[in-house]
Amino acid sequence: MWEIPVKICLLERQMQTQGYMIVLKPDTVLERYLRVGDSPGRTDYLCQLRLAFPGVDPKRYLGISRDPLSAIANLDQKTVEWYRALGDELGSNLQARYRFRQLIGDMNENYNAHVEEDLLASQSDAQQVLDMLEDAGRWEVIHLSRGSPASSLTTLGFDIGNWFADHFSLIADTIITPRWHPAAPEDFGELKEA
Repeated sequence: MWEIPVKICLLERQMQTQGYMIVLKPDTVLERYLRVGDSPGRTDYLCQLRLAFPGVDPKRYLGISRDPLSAIANLDQKTVEWYRALGDELGSNLQARYRFRQLIGDMNENYNAHVEEDLLASQSDAQQVLDMLEDAGRWEVIHLSRGSPASSLTTLGFDIGNWFADHFSLIADTIITPRWHPAAPEDFGELKEA
């Protein structure tokens, strides 16, 4: 189990300050990223990016932007059947995703608005959900905390971003798996110096 302190700048909102997230392993994230439809110039851009940052291996990125597992929307049986009928990625791992929702609370009853949807409160809860996954070998549990906690022997490193909504990581979106805010190739030199 690894820990990633996350430096986050957020609008004022009371939120969880730490928790456990189940995320895809780096190889799986990269495979998914490369499988997404190739837009014009994307392959050339990625080649330029990898040449500009030869010391950055995307397979070693261990930050927060790794497609975390999410709970099903609620525990209602109609919702469960809807997910099952999808048959795609949302419909997979239903047993684990159902248990995840049980652990964080049903949105229809006893819902706590201060609980982050993708964070579990304890390592044992996260491990329990991980063990229920059909493809558990593709996933891992990481511990996240906000602010600037002290490093320990289990600290993986630091990431800059947020773990709610789209799980944005400045590091991932800039040089690992650029999706929303890729740097212009003419700015790679300046980015290296940052």
